[in-house]
Amino acid sequence: MNSQKLKGFLLAVLTTGFALPAAQAEESPAPVVKTSPGAIVGIVTNSAKLPVAGATVTATRVDGSGIRATVSSNDGVYSFADLAPGAWSITVQVDGYPDATVPSLQVAASKATRHDLVMNVPAAAPAALPALAAAQKPTAQSTAAQSETAAQAKPVVVAKSSPSTPSLWSQLWAPAKPAHTRYPLRRALHARLQPSQGPYHRRIRASLPPSMTLDAGTEATRKMRDILLSHPEIVTVISQHGRPDNGSDPSPFSNVEMFVPLKPFDDWPRGLTKAKLTTQLEKEMRTALPGVTFNFSQYIQDNIEEAISGVKGANSVKIIGQDLTVLEDLARQVMGQMSQVRGVQDLGVFHVLGQPNLNIKIDRARTARYGLNTGDVNTVVQAAMGGAVASQVLEGDRFFNLTVRLAPQYRNSVEAIGNIKVGYQTSSGANAYIPLRELATISLDTGPAYIYHEAMDRDIQVKFSARGRDLGSTVAEVQERIAHNVKFPRGYRLEWADEFQDLQLAKQRLAVFVPMSLGLILILLYSLFNSVRDSLLAHPQRHC
Repeated sequence: MNSQKLKGFLLAVLTTGFALPAAQAEESPAPVVKTSPGAIVGIVTNSAKLPVAGATVTATRVDGSGIRATVSSNDGVYSFADLAPGAWSITVQVDGYPDATVPSLQVAASKATRHDLVMNVPAAAPAALPALAAAQKPTAQSTAAQSETAAQAKPVVVAKSSPSTPSLWSQLWAPAKPAHTRYPLRRALHARLQPSQGPYHRRIRASLPPSMTLDAGTEATRKMRDILLSHPEIVTVISQHGRPDNGSDPSPFSNVEMFVPLKPFDDWPRGLTKAKLTTQLEKEMRTALPGVTFNFSQYIQDNIEEAISGVKGANSVKIIGQDLTVLEDLARQVMGQMSQVRGVQDLGVFHVLGQPNLNIKIDRARTARYGLNTGDVNTVVQAAMGGAVASQVLEGDRFFNLTVRLAPQYRNSVEAIGNIKVGYQTSSGANAYIPLRELATISLDTGPAYIYHEAMDRDIQVKFSARGRDLGSTVAEVQERIAHNVKFPRGYRLEWADEFQDLQLAKQRLAVFVPMSLGLILILLYSLFNSVRDSLLAHPQRHC
């Protein structure tokens, strides 16, 4: 294929999606914004440049003086008048959607400040429908009234939307712009790796106290099932308590997993969403079962994340070190800081300590006085508490060991164990007995329940989920709090896993592939136009 055919082919492909700046598209009239000196005004729009109704805009002094002002926007236009000169931050809130924030705007007494805000809401958001209809179909009466009012006010600045279409490169480069600018893609890119899908089921995992037995956890599991089945949106509950018999999942007896199929969303009450149902379930379960931590996820997602990171949770932070007691203390401090961050849910620690241990420390000097050694005392303790083989029982052609040990009332407490008699021979050759507490120190302590490892180092895991807020800003605030308020000893460090780790890896890959893609597109356009200027001015073609 010669160069002329190649150019013709590229022209046919690219012109279906691009055109030169000569093609201008008409836009719907925008609401009129009037400004005056010492004020901040603007329009709240979505990514489609349409006004958003029902937004609450708050202005706050950056210097921390506590001065605030709040207005509600019914037609997308907001206005703050008579603000004191200085730096102000603007926050826009729409129920059910992430907030948009402008960190700092300078207000001068001699002129007005105009700043339009873009919210990441769909074009047909319920709260925005009245304003969208008004913006798309303005009446002649309302337009005339706006023009008359604008003519009377002095000084007045009327903001008009530019009819020109943004260039291709301005749209491709939009993710690099701040979140509050015209194309708010960077906020979404930093917020999450992939939106959570919405299948008709829920995976709920409950972590009971680690020392709880299988029988004791049965009643707690029954309460969870009753709470779930009390909601008509849930079809049924399939629960698994403990670990499977085949040993494929090394879960403790304190682990409870529930598969919760849901009815189709069309059968749910109006206004109830999956996120709201999750919040209700979590609140009811925490009230009925204090001390139990819960994690709400999806079935396949939960298994994949656990297989990758080894943590039973959507997100986790691993504290790596050697001493288990220090790890427990650091985990409590980190969990305390994370609990103060908005958006952090399903917060819990996979404790490494908590297993009750009976410690019997034999005193060698005391045992030597009675002609005994540590092995003699250990044999008595083993036979009294664990059992010892006394004989064998024959049943047909099979033999079974007959094991004997003390009755439960003689070994069910530290005092009873201390009264176990240890035999010895006196100087005259007679048999005598002495209590075990005279030969050893007996105590009931807390020891390791689990020992987790990460790259040959011990670690403790703090799990959490991000709901009601984007993951990127949530973790950023958590990291800032931990860095300022938690002091790590030498040799201890933090590592982030699961979704946030995947997000960081994806950002690193995008930092390489996005510039490469832009470079290839520029090369193709240059080979078509033979002009750098024309290549940079390529525009998307709008088809009616």
